[in-house]
Amino acid sequence: MANTPSTELTPPAPSLSIRDVQLQCEVNNIWRCTAPRNTSRERLLENSFWSVVSNKFRPWDEIVVVASDRSFRASLLVLEAGLGYCSLQELSYQPLEALLASPDDLLPSNHRIEYGGIGPDGGWMAIRNSDSVVVIRNAKSSQECLKLLLEHNSVRQAK
Repeated sequence: MANTPSTELTPPAPSLSIRDVQLQCEVNNIWRCTAPRNTSRERLLENSFWSVVSNKFRPWDEIVVVASDRSFRASLLVLEAGLGYCSLQELSYQPLEALLASPDDLLPSNHRIEYGGIGPDGGWMAIRNSDSVVVIRNAKSSQECLKLLLEHNSVRQAK
């Protein structure tokens, strides 16, 4: 009889209490990160990639990563985080069709294009790297921002 399987039933898990249910947006964050061009899937999970910003994260936060060249979108779950480290779990990784020409390919030297602002003040901006002057503001897309930058007097005179 010592070799017979146990017939003991395990009790069910206790029912949830009111403290067990909270709004996701009140207890965790969903972060969006733009990864530099040529960031590999493996690099997204490396501690050193996140070391400068890891103190912003808390366990169970989610990070949505989009590649600056639109080559992928990934979803990561924060398991642990602190000053200089974080442990992540990949939830999803979706390679995307590459752009025929990224704005970076045609971008004049000493300039960058970024999305900035929130709500109606948000839009694409062209920024001169040497002095951080915003040359173009509130463009509807990165392509439009690049076109306006290439037509801007400061860029045309430099050619």
